[in-house]
Amino acid sequence: SVVAVLGCGMVSSSTAMLCTYPLNLIRTRLQASGMPGAIAYTSAAHVFRETLAAQGPRGLYAGIIPNLLKVLPATSISYAVFDFIDRSNKTASQQRPPPPDDSEKVMPTSRVSGRQPTLA
Repeated sequence: SVVAVLGCGMVSSSTAMLCTYPLNLIRTRLQASGMPGAIAYTSAAHVFRETLAAQGPRGLYAGIIPNLLKVLPATSISYAVFDFIDRSNKTASQQRPPPPDDSEKVMPTSRVSGRQPTLA
């Protein structure tokens, strides 16, 4: 059902985001470290250590709620559209007639000689 597919999309994208969000946070902070007013970090490990020291483990997930609210609907809809298209393709392929049997097919005559070519 569509509801089950939407639910699976939400669960999978939430799981993926929970696993990867700390790395995205570290990347974002490294990218912003050269900006005026931002902390200057020297490496990913430096960002990790400073974040843990200042905010604890929860600091690695700072800002995850807005990201989940942005990503969950998009991922769920993508799952539902993919499932709909996949089911439509399977239904359409089952309704197609079988391909014709080519064993009785006669080869066209040659335009030059007027004879049928022979298969070697």
